[in-house]
Amino acid sequence: GNNTRNYMVRVGDYHTLVPEEYEEEIGVQEIVQHPEYRPDNSDYDIALVRLQGPHEQCTRFSAHVLPACLPFRRERPQKASNCYITGWGDTGKLGFCFIFYF
Repeated sequence: GNNTRNYMVRVGDYHTLVPEEYEEEIGVQEIVQHPEYRPDNSDYDIALVRLQGPHEQCTRFSAHVLPACLPFRRERPQKASNCYITGWGDTGKLGFCFIFYF
């Protein structure tokens, strides 16, 4: 569900099984799921997460913690343009990934 008390966001983490000095855990204030998301498939499986903390900046930015920049509403990617994803998780045939990929 979307109960924000059930979630924490960890920033500055590279390897999920190894504690690192740049890691910080932050509470979640709000979760906004894609309006077309359905739990029975992976289409539109994306959400925006608002972190708890002072307005505008709830964590310290550094070389290890940077914001994700989102496009303006009027911006549309060109056909065949490069897109990037980052994170950990199920990589399909390779299994679960514990090291941050970008």
